[in-house]
Amino acid sequence: MKHSRTKQGAIVDPEPLIVSSKSNGVLATYRFDVVEALRYLLARATRREPLPRRLSLMSPLRQEGVTHLSRGLAATLAYDLRATVCAVELNWWWPSSLPGGPQPGLAGVLSGQLALEEALLCTADPCLAWLPAGNLDPSQRSPFARSQALQEIMADLSRQFDYLILDIPAIRATSDALPLASLGLAGCLVVSQGGASVSTAQRVLEEIAPLPMLGVLMNRMNLKTPHFVLQFIPET
Repeated sequence: MKHSRTKQGAIVDPEPLIVSSKSNGVLATYRFDVVEALRYLLARATRREPLPRRLSLMSPLRQEGVTHLSRGLAATLAYDLRATVCAVELNWWWPSSLPGGPQPGLAGVLSGQLALEEALLCTADPCLAWLPAGNLDPSQRSPFARSQALQEIMADLSRQFDYLILDIPAIRATSDALPLASLGLAGCLVVSQGGASVSTAQRVLEEIAPLPMLGVLMNRMNLKTPHFVLQFIPET
């Protein structure tokens, strides 16, 4: 994708990556610059070895954009590689909202209410699916985060999909984040502009060792190049 111009010469932003439901409702929209940042992470991570089949995205603090970016990374992988990808939300403490209201999700599978296939939210792209966290009773969260049942579900998902992108709760928000992050084969730290300090991020990286880290994703950076400047940049 690249910038295009109108007949008057104005710069037009490239089209975003849109994730739609099977009924063509919009589930999420990702700006071109966000997708490019995710592609850069993937390019750096795969220079010397293949991308780990399970990748944990996490942040030091809450509300740094982990859910949005984990689903965006899954969508980018599915779109670019035509690989089958599932974005797995493991944050029962603050589950995300979805069109159509709350869904049983992974919590429903763990509690025996429904089968894994019934909990998956399939998108319009046959390569991409989401598994919402659902609502889990507070007394069950810590036991399930460390349970054999959850590990078996991850193994089952790994047999169904080429890649799993795991949405992990903030490391400093709950002690259960560490065992959940360890379900991945590697990790990526998400830090938003104005969020966790450098020292906090460094301490979190020490806490999650020895999980291999692919890098740090800076979210909500306010460094966009003005359109009038882009008019002087040659198209490629």
